[in-house]
Amino acid sequence: MLSTIKDMLDKTGKPLLQEYGFQTPLILYYHAVSDSKLPHISHLYKYKDSEFFIKDLNYLQRHYTLISPADLLQGKELPADACLLTFDDGFRECSEVIAPILLERGIEAAFFLNPAFLDNQDMYFRNKLSILINLMEENEYTQTQLECCNAIFPDKIVTGKSLKEAILTINHKEKEKADRALEILGFDLKEYLEKEKPYMTTEQVNELISQGFYIGSHSIDHAPLAKLEFTEQYDEMIGGMDMIQDKFKLPYRIASLPHNDRNLEGQFYNAMRNNLDLLFGGHGLAHLIKYKYYRRVNPEHSKNIRFFLEKQFGICLVKKYF
Repeated sequence: MLSTIKDMLDKTGKPLLQEYGFQTPLILYYHAVSDSKLPHISHLYKYKDSEFFIKDLNYLQRHYTLISPADLLQGKELPADACLLTFDDGFRECSEVIAPILLERGIEAAFFLNPAFLDNQDMYFRNKLSILINLMEENEYTQTQLECCNAIFPDKIVTGKSLKEAILTINHKEKEKADRALEILGFDLKEYLEKEKPYMTTEQVNELISQGFYIGSHSIDHAPLAKLEFTEQYDEMIGGMDMIQDKFKLPYRIASLPHNDRNLEGQFYNAMRNNLDLLFGGHGLAHLIKYKYYRRVNPEHSKNIRFFLEKQFGICLVKKYF
């Protein structure tokens, strides 16, 4: 069986979903593209610079048919090599870096936003944690300040974790600790939001819409759905969609999951199907068409998108047959 899988992956320059028993389209998601260090992201996950993002697009345009979200919304028959691009979190690089590159190439895409962070009203708590780590790496603080920060995470420190590791274990229910630690270090989050503007503004989103891009919700404030009760999951996803649709007068309702789809049950998918036109999310290739749910893969950590896709297909094939 393993040799058969290898033969399937090696026989073509582009892995196709239908060849391996999965339903088209292939859907990719990114967060940001930047040639500069982004302190609010850099300690959470990798993101591509413009050179590597363009290399991804070069490969995808050579080997796949890039489709529009409209093709899914309208239920069109898709080619076997269909591929859709999506972007989560609503960072301003979506408007300032990504959209111009896509426009130049005639590529349509969907951008998913958290209404709690639109217009830089606030910041997702894990982005605050990334800033906190960056501050500690680039500055010298007094012993008192560091001890105060340590005191915020006492149960983490006693397990032997470093402060940096402890910071990244903070969860959504403890998110106020990020604000407390930033205050101790004298960091002005409001000033950072006003000056750096990490998220898109309403004006920038409206411009994306006028350029032909599709806009959707990414939940209200990126809460971990698996940790919530069903009513909370519903409010987070459908409440976020209601806010985005109302603000931008959208004739469609599309959303993407924050985090992954682990431990989400049929009741959740039924509710999403009844209240959304399309739902995108969890990492993978196997779509749940009856729920209008499309899984995606994230190539941001890979410098070679062909190798990345071959690996993803291999992983999914192993899961499917073993």
